Amino acid sequence: MEDVFYLCPEKITIPQIKQVFQNSSSDTIVSDEEHLQIIWKESEKLQFIEFYLFPDYINTVDEDETELMLDTIRKNHIRTVIGILHHTRHIPIVLKYTALLMQEFGGVLGTDNAGFSPYFSLAELRQFQHQDSPDLF
Repeated sequence: MEDVFYLCPEKITIPQIKQVFQNSSSDTIVSDEEHLQIIWKESEKLQFIEFYLFPDYINTVDEDETELMLDTIRKNHIRTVIGILHHTRHIPIVLKYTALLMQEFGGVLGTDNAGFSPYFSLAELRQFQHQDSPDLF
């Protein structure tokens, strides 16, 4: 499983995210206050991606990464960090749902590297490439 991060300039909650997704999808959505799973069937097996809220993200990172994370958070005026747990083969689905959030709330999609770098705006999402699937788009 891999992680990417949706960095939002607005203070948003999982119930708000669920509402955006329910308005645009027929996939099964299960949530509590800090987690949201999107579940679907693929080749007769259930698949999922999970969105999880980091209410105080900066206090969960290594000290070496803190300055880079703070710089990215400040530069993009980030108020909410949402982790997105997924299998690499599900990147198109991650991008679909992240684009819905970006259309509604703005923000950027960051990688699981120091400073969330590289990170991408809605217009740049098509440039998002994963090391295991560089020809995805």
